[in-house]
Amino acid sequence: MPRFTFYGQDDDIAFVETTDDFNCLTETYDAYNGAQFHIVSTAGQLRICIGDDDDTGCWNIALGPVNGANPVPAWPITLGAANGELSATLTVEAPADARLIEVTA
Repeated sequence: MPRFTFYGQDDDIAFVETTDDFNCLTETYDAYNGAQFHIVSTAGQLRICIGDDDDTGCWNIALGPVNGANPVPAWPITLGAANGELSATLTVEAPADARLIEVTA
């Protein structure tokens, strides 16, 4: 089962860690204006948005449906402790065939 973990850094960079039974890959995305991703599987689709808040300087992470025809799937989702002082972590455990698609970054 792949696991996707999302978090931000104070230098306007979003990180996505993809972990499966064999590997752990960390990718960085320029998120000055935010970043959006879809996790897509035959068992459902999920949208993740990450961006920093101008008022607080902290990162916000949101999730929701990709569209009205695909409700949020019942996958295990964990909100973790802050990564540093400016971001929480959001971890999604997705089905084996899931793939991450960068929508904007």
